[in-house]
Amino acid sequence: MRKVKILVSLTLLLSMLLGFALPAAAAYTPTTEVSAAAAYMVNLDTDIVVYAKNEREQRSPASLTKIMTTIIAMEEVDDLENTMVTAQAGFDSSLYGLNPSLADIRAGETHSMYELICAMMIHSGNDAALAVGYYLGGGDLENFYRKMNAKAREIGAMDTNFSSVNGLTPEENNYTTAYDMYLISRYAMDIPGFMEICSMTRYQIEENETRAGKLMITTNKLMEPNHQYYYPDARGIKTGYTEMAGRCLVTTATRNGLTYLLVLLGCPDRDASGEMLEARMHFVDAINLFDWAFDTFEVKELLSNQDWVAEVPLTLAWNKDFLRVKPAATFSYLVPKDIDAASVERHVITETSVEAPVTEGTVLGKIDLILAGETIGQVDLIAAESAERSSLLALVAQVQAIFGSIWFKLALILIILLVIGYIFLMVRHNRRRRYKMYKPPRPKNRKNPNGR
Repeated sequence: MRKVKILVSLTLLLSMLLGFALPAAAAYTPTTEVSAAAAYMVNLDTDIVVYAKNEREQRSPASLTKIMTTIIAMEEVDDLENTMVTAQAGFDSSLYGLNPSLADIRAGETHSMYELICAMMIHSGNDAALAVGYYLGGGDLENFYRKMNAKAREIGAMDTNFSSVNGLTPEENNYTTAYDMYLISRYAMDIPGFMEICSMTRYQIEENETRAGKLMITTNKLMEPNHQYYYPDARGIKTGYTEMAGRCLVTTATRNGLTYLLVLLGCPDRDASGEMLEARMHFVDAINLFDWAFDTFEVKELLSNQDWVAEVPLTLAWNKDFLRVKPAATFSYLVPKDIDAASVERHVITETSVEAPVTEGTVLGKIDLILAGETIGQVDLIAAESAERSSLLALVAQVQAIFGSIWFKLALILIILLVIGYIFLMVRHNRRRRYKMYKPPRPKNRKNPNGR
């Protein structure tokens, strides 16, 4: 268990560092009111956010905290079944007088780490979480809190702080956001065995010489057959409640090949007059949101890699002037069922021209897919066929290139200037020769007729 899904962690951290946000179907609104103070709902098949409400608002997560406690336990303990934990005297003293949810873990009892995790995640045992925290914190819960917060930073949950192993005490400095709880839960889902545990509705701890037998019953009534909130598509993950936090829930649901992960924080437990609500609003919100998502969305193929979408001018090929390009991959997206693929705008960008030879599959551009003014995806465009180069056309092109090059033009200008200079010098030289040839002789000196 120690070697967890490192790739998931690095991916989430990289997304955080690069400011990457999951694509969102922000234009869509549920058909029913959502009572939760904060919510975040993601389609896990496409990583598309279908609903978000105050997802960055810091709030108490109550027992959703136990998801992180379980992450630490499952990563640090290699053999959950055979790692035995003995609850020390006074380990649960912080719970006295609070009337919390308990798994009846008593001082002196010895349980396997697996049993304690089941008690936490199925029955929401606050005492079980304390036993785990003391054991893995070396007897000091502050050590365990440091592990929880280090893991939260590793995952990318930067608006989260843990100061509790169970979300009950102390609660004031134990906070997260709906978005961060999504990151934490998504990470936990990739730990082998996690979803198996939190999807169980019953777990029996057998009696032996070190402890009494105990039956763990799920607090997630979405998974309880014959319960008024039973939702057959639901699986996992954790409920939570305190007066400060309200009713909280992290759960998933799968139908017709689609899976959604939903985080709800701060669902009310009282009405406007302060009277306790009969309805469990976190379950009501979950059912309404899941039904809305399953009724509204489906994954549609918006672009096929079998269809060519544009032509690029082609040179140096004897038998063709254009080369067809097609998407490198088929693109599918979660959209409302009434959206037609033809209504998705395509913005094609290709090379202005390309020279042969070209190999089939060469990237020659890209295509942006735009829905309701928002770019929902980008796919490379590749050559749908190969094109061979014509030797004759290539030779002609080389000659043209030579004659059209700047160096050729400069050389030609220089030659012309030299010729002009040579002609000028020759003309001047010839003029001087003619002048010397036809110059009249100078007259001789004559004597003075007077004899002087």
